[in-house]
Amino acid sequence: IEKISFQTIQTLANAIDAKDPYTRGHSTRVSQYAVMIAKHLGWSDERINDLRYAALLHDIGKIGVPDSILNNPRRLTDTEYNIIKSHTTMGGEILKNKTMIRAAESVVTGHHERYDGGGYPLGLAGKEIAEEARIVAIADAFDAMKSNRVYRRAYDQSYIRSELQKGRGTQFDPEFTDLFITLWDSGLLDEIDSTDSSGNDGNREAPSVLLQEIMDAFMFQNSLDDIDIICGIPNRGAGEAAIAKAMKEEPGCFVFFDMDNLKKVNDINGHEAGDRALKLMGDTLKAYGEDCVYCRLGGDEFLLYIRNTSEAAAEARVRKIIAAYNSAKQRDAEISAVSLSAGMAMCTPADTYAKVYNMADKALYHIKQNGKNDCAFYNDEEDALVSESLDIQKLVKAISDSGSYEGALDVEYRQFAKLYEFIGNMEKRFLHPYKLVMISLEIVPGENPDIDVLERSMYYMEQAIRQTIRNVDVLTRYNRQQFLIILTGTDTRGVRIAMDRIFRSYYKMNGSSEFSPSYAVADLDGEHDPSQI
Repeated sequence: IEKISFQTIQTLANAIDAKDPYTRGHSTRVSQYAVMIAKHLGWSDERINDLRYAALLHDIGKIGVPDSILNNPRRLTDTEYNIIKSHTTMGGEILKNKTMIRAAESVVTGHHERYDGGGYPLGLAGKEIAEEARIVAIADAFDAMKSNRVYRRAYDQSYIRSELQKGRGTQFDPEFTDLFITLWDSGLLDEIDSTDSSGNDGNREAPSVLLQEIMDAFMFQNSLDDIDIICGIPNRGAGEAAIAKAMKEEPGCFVFFDMDNLKKVNDINGHEAGDRALKLMGDTLKAYGEDCVYCRLGGDEFLLYIRNTSEAAAEARVRKIIAAYNSAKQRDAEISAVSLSAGMAMCTPADTYAKVYNMADKALYHIKQNGKNDCAFYNDEEDALVSESLDIQKLVKAISDSGSYEGALDVEYRQFAKLYEFIGNMEKRFLHPYKLVMISLEIVPGENPDIDVLERSMYYMEQAIRQTIRNVDVLTRYNRQQFLIILTGTDTRGVRIAMDRIFRSYYKMNGSSEFSPSYAVADLDGEHDPSQI
């Protein structure tokens, strides 16, 4: 880039600030505060100008953050906060090798690092952080505290002073913090404080190579509207178009992923847990989808197109993705129930998108019907109509193999509710008694349990139930701390015997009494017999 104009950078900074109506002039004020510090440090004019421009661009990565998150008045979820934090790395990628401002990349990526090493994105500490970034960090925090936000009012001077002093040596460089407070006390910052500093020099237009390069870089990363907010990968509209284009250019393998048990995770542990499972899927595709095209199709479904590959290489890639996801999910107990199933179809440029999509979808259905957590290629022989020559005995065997289980029948809550009604009708028709039992792991009111320990205890309880009750009984996990069981052909005494065995087995496996189990019994007529062992 031969030439960079101040007006161009100022225009770009104003465009970034305009994404949030509460931050008008923020980038300009941060730049002016930073320049004030640099002048009193005795920096050269060239280095000060470099800092001026870099500070104006410090939030350029927010181009890639959805307005709905930037202007969100409620508390951000972990996923939304991670998207906010990504503006540092996104900004660094946008400016990488695209500007002659030497400090720009280090300021953009480093202005949220902390002096004590507790910041992001890299966790740099002390002098590992560029001086320019350390200065901008103070100026940025100061202006943020002085400004109104959609979720709070501006803080008063005494609070801001206490926060700067509290952050001295932890969040902020101590030397630069002391100098900034001195400048503030001397009144040298007042002129900057009292203006919105829009920074426009009249209405002059300022097109330049820099602005074009930055916007081209962002467009190359995909338009903001084309990114799935939760997963950080292309959404259905952008992804399907990109995959269809890639299919016309090169042969390859079309993969249809489905996340097994995501609804169960949402129902039991809440949608924030489900969002973490979805984000992990997006991260896994990004990590193992090099040279591929992928997207979130919607809900719990994802697409992947592997260019120029053989069946063996495609299967190896998909199995690696499944294995990586299964490994990573173990670090989050609340999403450990999620697994991946994948239907695959090889194709050439002569194949239509709709045809290949349908083939992969049928292969996925085959996997879902035969155990999940696996992958398979489309087989046109399995898709043939064979109703006229159907062997009923083979069908019985296929149903038995697909539906086989040990211990209690484990179903989702909706199926459990239907089975409860069905068994109730059986009791009325054939006088066949049954009991509905709720097993709970007790949590002390007002305490926040360790989720990993609770999830592990629930796993041991499930194993104890499976090993104890019969295959004519029905089991479902009701929520994060309770199971429901239908015990057929039993009375109250039989329930107590079964619960005694289950709880003894639970304590033996768990080796901990942190979550004590209890149970309650309900008859069909609604009478309850709460008990505890």
